[in-house]
Amino acid sequence: MFKLIGDNIFMTRGDTGMLQLEASLDGKAMEKGTYTAVLSVKEDMERDEYLLQKQADDDGRFFFTHDDTKDIPEGTYVYDIEIRTGEQVCTFGPSKFHVKGDVTRDD
Repeated sequence: MFKLIGDNIFMTRGDTGMLQLEASLDGKAMEKGTYTAVLSVKEDMERDEYLLQKQADDDGRFFFTHDDTKDIPEGTYVYDIEIRTGEQVCTFGPSKFHVKGDVTRDD
């Protein structure tokens, strides 16, 4: 399971998924490939360590593989997405990143 509800991401540990970013600047859609975007997940805002970081491809898509989340414990975390173009930086979030546990394990 991989869902975006409002600003919150919900996923089952170890599942695959894709998140499509529709970036805009001053109310206008940004052309694909003209920006970079990084999604970062932490246990909480005060932590320095990331549980997960993903960079969007040139089409603004974040792809989540099995290995990205298979070892993250069930819980609610915090994430944001930083978008950079030229000298401009814009951050979406922070919002909640929910990881549900799974019964079937491959280890």
